[in-house]
Amino acid sequence: MSAGKGNLNAQGSHLTEAIELTANTQTTAIYFGTMPFEDDMYILTDDTTSAGLNAKLRMVDAAQNEGPGVDVYVQAPASTPSGKPFATGLSATTNDVTTYQQISPGSYEVYFTQTGSKTVVYHTAAFTLAGGQNRTVVLFNNYPVNSLQYTSMTLADLN
Repeated sequence: MSAGKGNLNAQGSHLTEAIELTANTQTTAIYFGTMPFEDDMYILTDDTTSAGLNAKLRMVDAAQNEGPGVDVYVQAPASTPSGKPFATGLSATTNDVTTYQQISPGSYEVYFTQTGSKTVVYHTAAFTLAGGQNRTVVLFNNYPVNSLQYTSMTLADLN
């Protein structure tokens, strides 16, 4: 799409989102739900670089039926959730997206736990972040959508 105002339509659903695109930026649209019911869309702008040699990471909770939400821990691979959470109480019912947070380059796994506990409901495979990279980790339901089985994808927002 070219820069300017317009509407983004999710084909096959009733969902239309008014957007404004700025020249020389990157924008990600994430549609989720069970068409034609319970659908929503996130519009995320991905145009800020990290400071210094750090990377930037953010989370999107697009999982339905997860209960009161999830806490998120970003840890070294093959560890367990500990310390201060990256984010708390994320929920798809409130369209939760964290802001980018600075993170040191390295290898990580993201652990999604029940809100207020360290009980893991899902964790990602290990991935590596290099300095200057921006990434978004999206949690969503595996098929069928109303199950309590989750999966994720990591979006390469910048670099």
